Amino acid sequence: MTLQDGCSASRFPHMGLTELSDVLAGKDLILHVRFGDVDLEGAYRDARTTNSMNSTPTATVTVDPTKAPFYDYSSAFSMWVGSIGSSNSRPLFTGETISTMPEPGGTGWVLEASGMARFSEIRAPRLMSWGKSEMDIVHMLARTSGLDEDNIMIQGSWGSGLDVFEVAMPVVGASLDRPLSVDHVRFIPSGDFPDLVVSEPSTASGPNEILDSFMAAQVIAVTYVTGGGWLFDAEQEGVKRIKDAAAWLRVKSAFAGSMWPGRVPRVYRREEVRASIGPGEFVLVKGLLTRRGWLRSVREVIGATLAKVDGQAAHFQPPVGLADRLAILACSRIADETLDSMTRVNALWEALEFLGASVKTEPMFSKSERRQIRLAGTGMSVLKRERVEAMVAQINQPPLLAKLRVFMDLNGVPISAGEFALLKSMRTLRNDAVHGRSISPPSSSELALAASVVARIIVYATAQERSRADG
Repeated sequence: MTLQDGCSASRFPHMGLTELSDVLAGKDLILHVRFGDVDLEGAYRDARTTNSMNSTPTATVTVDPTKAPFYDYSSAFSMWVGSIGSSNSRPLFTGETISTMPEPGGTGWVLEASGMARFSEIRAPRLMSWGKSEMDIVHMLARTSGLDEDNIMIQGSWGSGLDVFEVAMPVVGASLDRPLSVDHVRFIPSGDFPDLVVSEPSTASGPNEILDSFMAAQVIAVTYVTGGGWLFDAEQEGVKRIKDAAAWLRVKSAFAGSMWPGRVPRVYRREEVRASIGPGEFVLVKGLLTRRGWLRSVREVIGATLAKVDGQAAHFQPPVGLADRLAILACSRIADETLDSMTRVNALWEALEFLGASVKTEPMFSKSERRQIRLAGTGMSVLKRERVEAMVAQINQPPLLAKLRVFMDLNGVPISAGEFALLKSMRTLRNDAVHGRSISPPSSSELALAASVVARIIVYATAQERSRADG
């Protein structure tokens, strides 16, 4: 195994394994290649990284597919290459796997990774900007490419300043005769649009058709955000408010009862019930103090790719059961990057609930024990006894994660501790959202990993089912 580290070539120039081991031994360091919590130590025989100025960081790792760690890793995890010791570690590369291919002329498999994969996959949105917004645009591109705020450092920026931001979006599927306020959002009809566009149009750069499309809306939703100086952060908060307010209008329009609460007659029109109310494609963000801003598309444009669906060695037909089919449809929604993150989280648990529905486990409470619990409710009110009966009826139902564990064991699904921990965190996230607790939506990389785990569960279970059917 060799290591080539372009970032520190003066220390380890094209150093072979023996020489590198001598250097690392003096520092109590060992070279590792990891995917999440799975370490490929013992399975890889070559690792090379490049990380020089003005170039994309890359890594190439050759592994032996017959060694045990190869069975467990997932390419959906970021690849980490570095040296680890008892007291410190030295990262050499972190990035996303681009390909895993057979070694040309050899028996191994070659893993290629890039440190900027996400940047190459996201296309810059349609945008017009004004004022000193250049660093805001760089920040927005970094954030929409999957980088967390902790991984971004932009000097000479607005990141630490305060401002009041006007955030506005067109609203489709709605019309208004007069302005309407919903929480912190004001919906304004086209005839009453205030000066929402740039203060100095001559200084704006970008395609004019964006502005024309924005101003052609029948309704525009406006909110004001006070906080940190980044346009993107203000945009995220403003868009969230507008989406929530538009969703409330959609719920009200779907109400088909004859009377509103308070016995107020409801004027009913079928076309209004069918209307799909929601924010449009564009968002305007304007700093009222710094007089900078942008008008851009909020549709994340993912570069189109093709999957060679006949290029895999393993191929078998999908399952035919209803629950399995619904799990497959739900899994496809998890992987859909155009959907809202929480919609994808809900789809994840929808898929796992369908998969675990058929799992049967040994009852924890016997029939006599359940009878004793019921007898303990004697003398209670009817409502309390009904509650006891309902709880006893479900008392031998294991939690979903426990059923999922049994399902994976029965079907030989490999899963690492880190992957299962990710599923648990998604469950906690969903439960927190259901119970009204504040949440931080998962990142695009976490959702991609979750989709890959669910897909693996479905594929392994399908293969196992086919194997049992074939006898």
